[in-house]
Amino acid sequence: MLVECRQIAPMLPDVGALVWDCVVPAEWCPPGNKRDSLNWRDVHKMKENLRAVMARQINYGPPWLDPAHEPLPGRPVVTCYRYTTHRVDPRSNWDKFPVDLLTPYREVPIKGKRPRRSGLLGIIADDSGDHIDLRAEWRKSKLGVVYVRVFAAR
Repeated sequence: MLVECRQIAPMLPDVGALVWDCVVPAEWCPPGNKRDSLNWRDVHKMKENLRAVMARQINYGPPWLDPAHEPLPGRPVVTCYRYTTHRVDPRSNWDKFPVDLLTPYREVPIKGKRPRRSGLLGIIADDSGDHIDLRAEWRKSKLGVVYVRVFAAR
């Protein structure tokens, strides 16, 4: 699936070198209106599945997995292509979960409960528009996946 996505994803002339890419199931990247209607347990399970799949697709020891390593400098470009048969609203924030997992791993303490885990890879410092150039697009396809790429800042 990754090879196929690499072949059909558009080439971007205005970005730096490809740093990392992965493919995740589109059903784990729901649009905001669907995500808001899900049970919190389903959302948690979806995020954990996504975290496991993204971590598994690291097939070598990149330096950003070292906790002492800094995220990519500058303003990296993150692209998310949703290859599904049904069009999604471009403003529906369907790319939220995979982009969140590109941030550094941290545990957010919650009084009297287990800490909430956030982030994973530490490739980007933050997922705000000040720190990344996010480009998310829907493309008609029967693949049913989301292809995520991270490019170094130019």
